[in-house]
Amino acid sequence: RDIGVTGVQTCALPIYLNDHGRVISLSMTTLFADPLGGRPVPFTELVALGGDKPMPGFWWGRLADRSAAVATAEYRWPIAPFLDGSMQAAVGNVFGEHLEGFEPSLLRFSGAVGISTVTAPDSALQILVGFGTETFEHGGQVDSIRVVAAANRF
Repeated sequence: RDIGVTGVQTCALPIYLNDHGRVISLSMTTLFADPLGGRPVPFTELVALGGDKPMPGFWWGRLADRSAAVATAEYRWPIAPFLDGSMQAAVGNVFGEHLEGFEPSLLRFSGAVGISTVTAPDSALQILVGFGTETFEHGGQVDSIRVVAAANRF
């Protein structure tokens, strides 16, 4: 292979509101995909946002390029034993090599609300509704809606 991922940096700050499982988290993530050889990075190996990755209001792969930057705020709260609710708001986008072309006006918004089990990740259940917008430069209108009901190995 001639592809190397040169960086996945995430800085997260969880803020525990009390001892009842309510958590606000703030995070900043940057992702980079660089070739190891002289060939370009294949499309299937580009950095992709959406799906179960940052910016869940977009379908996975809807946003793909050589790098990405995303800032996320999430609030999680208990609904019932083994069941949490969550709200997430993220601002970010994909860019060229090493965030080439990054401008605040080129960022997009992604919002999502959902519920998920708080058991082991390999036996999780998740229901989520999310949306994503066009870039702020183009008005920020909603251009993606994602509804998910997923289960892992039940």
